[in-house]
Amino acid sequence: MTCYKRPAAAIPWLLLAVLLNGAAWAGEPVQLTNDGAFKRDPVFWPGKNELIFCQAQNGGLMRTMRMALPDRKVEMFLASGEEAGGRSDREMAVSGDGRVIAYASVVNETSKMRVKDLANNKSIEFKRDPYVNRPTLSPKGDRLAFVKRGTQLVLLDLWKDDLKDINDEAKDQPFGSAGDMYPNYSPDGKRIVFTSRRDSDYEIYVINADGTGETRLTNSRGMDINARFSPDSRQIAFTSNRDGNYEVYVMNADGQNLRRVTSHPERDDFPCWHPDGKHLVVVSERQGKFDLYQYDVPDR
Repeated sequence: MTCYKRPAAAIPWLLLAVLLNGAAWAGEPVQLTNDGAFKRDPVFWPGKNELIFCQAQNGGLMRTMRMALPDRKVEMFLASGEEAGGRSDREMAVSGDGRVIAYASVVNETSKMRVKDLANNKSIEFKRDPYVNRPTLSPKGDRLAFVKRGTQLVLLDLWKDDLKDINDEAKDQPFGSAGDMYPNYSPDGKRIVFTSRRDSDYEIYVINADGTGETRLTNSRGMDINARFSPDSRQIAFTSNRDGNYEVYVMNADGQNLRRVTSHPERDDFPCWHPDGKHLVVVSERQGKFDLYQYDVPDR
């Protein structure tokens, strides 16, 4: 039985202040890039002051980039051999120990999942389905969650090839139909947050790492997507168009204490937690250009 907890309502005078000032609640953001190219999927490399993200190149292909902070020098992260061919590499996931990476390689309408154990020089490529994407790795890099056929959330015991489908009834649904998307492991390895249309429109849910204990966290008229756990696993950042535009929000891991982080007429998306848990890196559109901005996280 699905358990639903309604997030706490925003305080009216705070919302009015945001609308009047046109700024994020926690103050003006810091712009990290200025090239304007389309970007997505930022993630901090564990134990390093480096940000990994995907960026569109000439011809529309996506490449995985690495930016060292604080000097903000950007270079290719996957740029040699097969990764430099006619495919888009995106949705990079990194295990909590930095040992394992997973990402989707897309060619035309086909997407393959690639997993690499950097420490032991092992790799896996999944070819079971024509479209698999949105990987997320457990802290130890021994478990992988991803989406196949655009609708079905799957848990995989890496290196043992033991698949578990969470919602078996979605197996025969075509790409693009209602289903589960955007999974993300909590840093403590206990839970997975994801987006689903299983009850109505796109809402955010959380489950235990073994696929049990499903709990619905949001209930809005818009789309709630791209949820990410904070480093201490106590908060969740996500994107929503509940107020008419795609903005980034933060809530407690139980769905309570909702706070809006961004406020701009154009899209803010793909929130990524800074390792200090006090900031978010967001892909923000400004006058048709896309760059990375760092925002303060509002106090709880």
